[in-house]
Amino acid sequence: IWRHPYRRSYHKRRKAVWETDPTYCDKVVKTTAPYNEGRRLLDIMDMAILDFFIGNMDRHHYETFKHFGNNTFPLHLDHGRGCRSGISRPILINLGVFMFKHFGNNTFPLHLDHGRGFGQPYHDELSILAPLAQCCVIRQTTLKRVLSFTQPDNRLSHVMRKSLSADPVNP
Repeated sequence: IWRHPYRRSYHKRRKAVWETDPTYCDKVVKTTAPYNEGRRLLDIMDMAILDFFIGNMDRHHYETFKHFGNNTFPLHLDHGRGCRSGISRPILINLGVFMFKHFGNNTFPLHLDHGRGFGQPYHDELSILAPLAQCCVIRQTTLKRVLSFTQPDNRLSHVMRKSLSADPVNP
């Protein structure tokens, strides 16, 4: 389990360092392993963009597979209070015991979230994009995909509707 470099403090009077220091990424994140080499910093940027889209402000930790070194993808498991599924906990335990130790860091991203962030669709929390704003780095493919959502025939809402139309829980 990795502590996210942009986790919030949740303290009334004491903010996290990244909230008060605009050079936090250059001074701390980019000089600290595993973010100073490999793909991990770009993975954090991708997670920040996804979190912004879903309004997820509670990125505390993320998981990776350790066997493959620093060429991994983050595995985000969000088991917050909003999750009521009986399936969630066994999946977390099984992945934690078997998969993490066996596969290591050269694997794929798996983002599991209970989705409470969708509760405020008309509020954009810009602080979620702090990693992107401070580090000024993004994958070309991610940028291309995000920019594609500006096209009238490819809006994010349309893409999500189309994707969810095949979901078994679609009304």
